[in-house]
Amino acid sequence: QAILDRDFLDSVGGYFFTSVNTKDLIARQKPFSDDAIPNGNNMEAINLQILYHLTGQNAYSEQAKKITSIYSAMMHKYPSANMKMMEALSMQNQAFYEIAVIGVKSADAEPMIKDLYQTYMPNRGICYRNDKGDYNGSIVLLKDRLSRGGKSTIYVCKGFTCFMPEENLNKLLENLKLDKTQAILK
Repeated sequence: QAILDRDFLDSVGGYFFTSVNTKDLIARQKPFSDDAIPNGNNMEAINLQILYHLTGQNAYSEQAKKITSIYSAMMHKYPSANMKMMEALSMQNQAFYEIAVIGVKSADAEPMIKDLYQTYMPNRGICYRNDKGDYNGSIVLLKDRLSRGGKSTIYVCKGFTCFMPEENLNKLLENLKLDKTQAILK
């Protein structure tokens, strides 16, 4: 993120398509709409929201809000051309779920992670770490989380407040009143 900010950030908000180090340009473009490939600024607004929820660093959320703010007129005028920016806006205004899988062994955790990704849960970030020793990384969601009962464990948090950890995905979804085939966290 630091390299992206250093080389591509526009002080007005959003990111340029080319680096500040690119030579021989008449102008640096900053596209506003999704095409066959989503717009970089739209994707970056989503990524910044996820980074905020995984690290707890407000600067990420503020940068994402700045991007959606400068694109708001375009979202209003051309909503179908800005679907990813709409998704970023949804992440800012709807409940977001932080999900941590603490694995005992990868063979145990991999099916959980696969099932989590196959379960429809908009506005969520998923991270994983092996339960070996203390965690000293920057993802706050992974700090002070341990597996339970010798099994990989799932922690689901909303706004950095966690529900009871669970070793069984189906039981977790049931406790959250969700159906694995069409789970929408409320």
